[in-house]
Amino acid sequence: MPRILITGASGRLGRYLIRHLVRQERSDVVAWSGATRTPLYGIALEPVDLSDFESVERALARVRPDIIIHAAAMSRLSDCVADPARAARVNAEASGHLARLAGTTGCRMVYLSTDLVFDGSGSWYSEDAPPAPVSVYGRSKLQGEQASRAAPDSVRVRLANLFGPTLGGQPSMHDQLVTALRQRVPITLFDDEWRSPLAFPVAAAAVAAIAASPVVGLVHLGGPDRLSRLEMGLLAAEELGLDPAPIRAARRSAIPAAEPRPRDVSLDSTRWRTAFPDLWWPDYRTAVREMAARP
Repeated sequence: MPRILITGASGRLGRYLIRHLVRQERSDVVAWSGATRTPLYGIALEPVDLSDFESVERALARVRPDIIIHAAAMSRLSDCVADPARAARVNAEASGHLARLAGTTGCRMVYLSTDLVFDGSGSWYSEDAPPAPVSVYGRSKLQGEQASRAAPDSVRVRLANLFGPTLGGQPSMHDQLVTALRQRVPITLFDDEWRSPLAFPVAAAAVAAIAASPVVGLVHLGGPDRLSRLEMGLLAAEELGLDPAPIRAARRSAIPAAEPRPRDVSLDSTRWRTAFPDLWWPDYRTAVREMAARP
């Protein structure tokens, strides 16, 4: 039974990953978290500061994993803008350090990246498309991708916009949307930014499958739809049988921002689908309906 280490275990995707792996009962799961201490699905969380390289080395020596799923990141865009040096330290330098350690022990590494490595001037980006991030966060994650190559047995997984109910911690955008619709509270959604949204449980199953496979290099992991936030909100309201009246349309381009926002970062997931054709890949409507029926 392989030992899988998950960094960023208390994050939104980290929680789904732990739940998925525990339910599968095919691996020994170890979880690191920088913030949360409460066990998740029976798995204890070990506090490890990834920017403290000596602590990481000691903790990794104790764990001795076969696979690292590196989900930890400084991911809030505003935080990255406010402290770009820390964003680089956490998202790039710490990732490279972890990859080098993985390389010395023969450990497989799965680095979770983002669709925001693209500038948004195109659409349906494949793995061959040249990245050109326009945000501090996107640049730091691209640097992390490059640094993670220090682990010979490594794969970089670029994730699209993930959606679904949170399993703990701060409410997700999906939670906020559903709450606003149910309470009939106005909520503003942008109609001029497009993503290829993927449900959290689908992403967790896909990342776990990639981790257990021999796939290396770069893989895009997104959903089958290209949707704006506004379209996502309207479709969710329809699938959940809720009145869409609280939804207000707006244009992101009309709102001043500290840095540019990419217009369209939809991902072409053909490589992933070709390698894992049997994994569930629902469209947005179906995923919203299924998550509401089976949290």
